[in-house]
Amino acid sequence: SPHLYDLKVRLISDGATPDRVRSYFGMRSVSLGKHEGHTRIFLNGRPLFMFGPLDQGWWPDGLYTAPSDEALRHDLEVLKRAMAGKASRGFGDLLHATTVSLFHKAGLIMARS
Repeated sequence: SPHLYDLKVRLISDGATPDRVRSYFGMRSVSLGKHEGHTRIFLNGRPLFMFGPLDQGWWPDGLYTAPSDEALRHDLEVLKRAMAGKASRGFGDLLHATTVSLFHKAGLIMARS
């Protein structure tokens, strides 16, 4: 999983700070390359074979929508432990920024169909 770095940016104008933002970032390289005579996906310079369950998530009260960030965080941690970090999750067209953030922080790779 990538190391995530905290990021703080401030806009300073005439000695005042009219705006600021906090976030995080991580760095990964994703590329295609040859491995054992076949074109493969490479993550951080190493071949990565994507396998694992396609977990679509399901909650009784919200169908495919988690009832809370904590519920989704727990779901992702269980998935990561069960599959040694190799899992994908199916999503529709729209992703909430919190969902993307939770994937990053869990160290999982997000795949979209």
